[in-house]
Amino acid sequence: MDEQVYRGERKGLKSRNAYRSVPLSPEMARALADWRQGTAFADAESPVFPSRVGTPLDYKALYNRALVPARKAAGIPADEVGAFHAFRRTLASVVHGSGAKSSRQLCDWLGHHDPAFTVREYVGTMDVGVGSADFLDELIPVRGWEAAHS
Repeated sequence: MDEQVYRGERKGLKSRNAYRSVPLSPEMARALADWRQGTAFADAESPVFPSRVGTPLDYKALYNRALVPARKAAGIPADEVGAFHAFRRTLASVVHGSGAKSSRQLCDWLGHHDPAFTVREYVGTMDVGVGSADFLDELIPVRGWEAAHS
């Protein structure tokens, strides 16, 4: 499908890089198919998560009725979450940090044109500071080094 829903309106994609095919795990695909079949709007043209009348969800209403109350209930300040785009950035950081996908693959998943942009703008630091250097012990064995170089 070469279209998007933006502010309740179906229209063409923003750019040639905006189209992407993101694979789903078998479990996720099954869960989404089951979810859709359980709704009153199970046809292929309906949104997977429709409004009560089968239209795409309204961003403002979803933000005010779902995200804001969830954020408040969790005790998270508004400036730490922002909007739904924060989840996209969090996913990018988690996927990148896991090493499950290369920067190029993550870039393609997010529909960007440049892996450097994706890493620079979407991948946050998942720990405080630069993190531990413990991994270097496996990469550069030190045992026996002193004896061999003395």
